[in-house]
Amino acid sequence: MSMEPDIIVLDEPTTGQDRGHLNKFLAQMKMLNEAGKTIILISHGMGVVAEYASRTIVIKGGILMDAGTREVFLRPDILEEASIEPHLLARACNDVRKGGRDVPVLLTVGELERYVG
Repeated sequence: MSMEPDIIVLDEPTTGQDRGHLNKFLAQMKMLNEAGKTIILISHGMGVVAEYASRTIVIKGGILMDAGTREVFLRPDILEEASIEPHLLARACNDVRKGGRDVPVLLTVGELERYVG
């Protein structure tokens, strides 16, 4: 970080962190991103991806999908193909959609609060 790179690559940086350290770390990464840095976060933690990633690339032997995070969570078939367990809130929204109700895929508790209103 002392060399001020434009691109920061993080491989599973949140593994094993408690919630307090996780929130501090992710807030710091968000600040760097807002300052113009590109953050590449490699993670199986879909909660972190849902809350912080604007773009998501799903990979299994090659790129299966490269899109906005919300669009990726609209495709549980792609996540399943990559052996990725969808984020709990996105999974619940997709289950409701399967039942015939037109609800958006919500990624954060804040979005759920606004939707329920």
